[in-house]
Amino acid sequence: MTSELSRTKLVGLVPYLARDTEGHVVLTLIGDLDSSTVAEVHALVGGDAILVDRVDARLVDFCSAAGISSLLELNRRQNMDLFSSPAVDRVIEICGLGSHFRRCPNGTEFVLNETSFSHFDPQMESSDSAW
Repeated sequence: MTSELSRTKLVGLVPYLARDTEGHVVLTLIGDLDSSTVAEVHALVGGDAILVDRVDARLVDFCSAAGISSLLELNRRQNMDLFSSPAVDRVIEICGLGSHFRRCPNGTEFVLNETSFSHFDPQMESSDSAW
């Protein structure tokens, strides 16, 4: 049973928006970032409503040109830190877009757990926030 679970590949994308303990808005992406899933990312960040400080794409298994385009759009709105998987790194390099992102080395400490993140609803944020 355990070996079956370890071979299971996530189909689609699981995006998650949260703040870290330093107050940064973090968009975590798990799964496939492609033309069939980028709309989920844009719906989650509310179009131009939310400025993302960090994208954690270390668990992205597949990334297409549409996925990179989505990351470029997020980065255009606000220069963000990008924590990326080998799949994302490969597409960035193939497209020659390495200089367009502020990329964080794979070994960079970035803790993802319940104690360092709190889910938030951007509509509940106060009017004086950075949104």
